[in-house]
Amino acid sequence: MNYKGMLRVGVSILAICAQSSWSDVMPVVRTVTLQPHTILHVKLVPDLGSRFIFPFILDKAGGTVPFTLNMTNPVFAHHRAEGRNFFTVEIDPQNNNESFDLYFGNLFVTVGDYNISILLSSTNNLQEHISDYIFRLDDEKAHELIEEKIAHRVGALVKQYKSKMARLDQQAQQLALEKMVHIVRHKPQIKRVRENNRVETAQGDIVLEWHSISSYGKLLHIIRYSINNSSTKDIDIHSVAITATKNDVPAQLISGVNQGPQYLPAGKKVGAVFATDSSLVRDYRYQISLTLQTSMGHLQVKW
Repeated sequence: MNYKGMLRVGVSILAICAQSSWSDVMPVVRTVTLQPHTILHVKLVPDLGSRFIFPFILDKAGGTVPFTLNMTNPVFAHHRAEGRNFFTVEIDPQNNNESFDLYFGNLFVTVGDYNISILLSSTNNLQEHISDYIFRLDDEKAHELIEEKIAHRVGALVKQYKSKMARLDQQAQQLALEKMVHIVRHKPQIKRVRENNRVETAQGDIVLEWHSISSYGKLLHIIRYSINNSSTKDIDIHSVAITATKNDVPAQLISGVNQGPQYLPAGKKVGAVFATDSSLVRDYRYQISLTLQTSMGHLQVKW
């Protein structure tokens, strides 16, 4: 705007203010409940403008609401920032002159499922000017909006969780491959154990025998053991656990993967393995216990 244009705008504002007190320029708020088709008449004082505030972010991106705006008269201008819940409308100062002109225009807004038709008109009466129009939803629609936001947030969290788990799965697979490469390239260090424990029953004996520990560096340790059911009765194997104890320190349960039977017929002997990455099984400061709970009693060997 050139100097003369600025001067004309200043003269216009001064002329308006001369007719009213400065208290008339203070912002005024009006609340409007959104309907499927909302109709408004908005009167604008030159250079003051009005702001239209919604209960949701505008534009369909990441859970916001789709939004379109059409203005029929270029005398009126609108401004909106992305990711916000409002836009403003004002009369372009360049279209004002020393004498006050009356302008009209239509503003058509679509926000989600709501259509808003607004008649715009210029005025020099400060008491007719509303600075903020705050749109609200009725209680039922507000509840639906909250539920939708919660559902969107939960959906986003689930998506993030799945993405994170997918990355973790890829990392786990990569680590597993690296371990496999190390195992293939190196011979294991084998420690013979040959410890056993026997449970005597009226139907015969159950024997648990610990054979060896094979270590592939510090990455993997494999415990080999066998269960011999020399009784005349089938047995169920309920659990297998390996623990490490040291002096008065409480026993530490060693995590790992057990590959062995859960059911052993009478007269059968079966080998099994327990794999772990815990170095405690090769730490000679600890006593290692292999414990089986079966339907015919408790078996435990120590090393």
